[in-house]
Amino acid sequence: MLAASRATARGRSHIVATVSTSTPNGVPTDASSSYRAIENLIATYAELVDDGDFAGVGILLVDAIFTGGAGSVRGGDATEKMLRDNLIMYICVGSWGPGPIRPSASLAEAA
Repeated sequence: MLAASRATARGRSHIVATVSTSTPNGVPTDASSSYRAIENLIATYAELVDDGDFAGVGILLVDAIFTGGAGSVRGGDATEKMLRDNLIMYICVGSWGPGPIRPSASLAEAA
């Protein structure tokens, strides 16, 4: 089963999906539930990163080992810190959408 909780970062609220099952270790026992849980995890992660909600990513991956270009970390706080310290954020200018960090062609051209 997929459960949702709310994370707030920088004054913005997001829904965070987490996997929750009745099995002792929290892992779905059938393949279709596992595939759906993985799809939801990836989609939620992408939305949170796109919105710059690194606190939300930390909540989503609180029990995970996260590996990125800067190495591997364990737990939500360490994941949040790694993202804050290593991702380049751009101010949204133009019509890409409401998110504060989407790259803008006008910023790249100005540099």
